[in-house]
Amino acid sequence: QSPKSQRRADPQPAPGLGRGGTDFNAAIERANQLNVDGLLYFTDGHATIPHVPARMPLLWVLSAAGNTVEEMHAFPGRKLKIHV
Repeated sequence: QSPKSQRRADPQPAPGLGRGGTDFNAAIERANQLNVDGLLYFTDGHATIPHVPARMPLLWVLSAAGNTVEEMHAFPGRKLKIHV
């Protein structure tokens, strides 16, 4: 018998591809229900402004290839741009 071949996991995950149009409202509604202390979003920022008011602080962590902090000015909460 020949030994079984094993595939190694790719050490680098495939990059995610944003398509825009994310609806942030459902997560904000759920976070409001759970009475969390804060909500952190990792996003490219290509989405509509949420209309559900958050009862907690929001932090938008924007991907390097996503919108700028200035383009996100109408979104509630604080914004942080990462460059990795």
